[in-house]
Amino acid sequence: MENFLDELARAPQPTLAQRSRAMAREQGRQMARQDASEEALLEMRPNAPPIHPFSLESYLNGLLRRLNQSAAFVQRDKGDPGVQPAAVRFRLNPDGSLQSFVVLNAGDQAAEIAFIKAVVERSVPFLPFPPDIDRAARSLGITICIRPGSGEGGGGPGFTRMNGNRC
Repeated sequence: MENFLDELARAPQPTLAQRSRAMAREQGRQMARQDASEEALLEMRPNAPPIHPFSLESYLNGLLRRLNQSAAFVQRDKGDPGVQPAAVRFRLNPDGSLQSFVVLNAGDQAAEIAFIKAVVERSVPFLPFPPDIDRAARSLGITICIRPGSGEGGGGPGFTRMNGNRC
């Protein structure tokens, strides 16, 4: 043990610049994981292999396309657009079936929440998870933010992905 500790003490120490670069890389990885987890909440399996970012990106884009297509077939109430933001989250099973639909914050958006729930229910089942996501995740949760007045214009909600913005 003494030899091992002595050997560690003699090993070259990284410079301040090398340590800073390593810390910046790790912080960037953590921020990317956090951004991804806020947008698509993956319930990971224990000791799961990593998910390829392109695979998750493609699956989410297909999911949004499906929601937007289904929205055209759901009647929308032309009521008061409200002034408070709201948020809902739905969770999918690996086979594309709906696991849950939860209202995180209702605000004064009851009509929009009912519309989004109807769109999600009409869209189910979604495509099953791609193989790498299926191996790594038990479920996938999507949060939808409802901004005041987001239903104006009559063209449907236009589900889109938000880049770093919070509900």
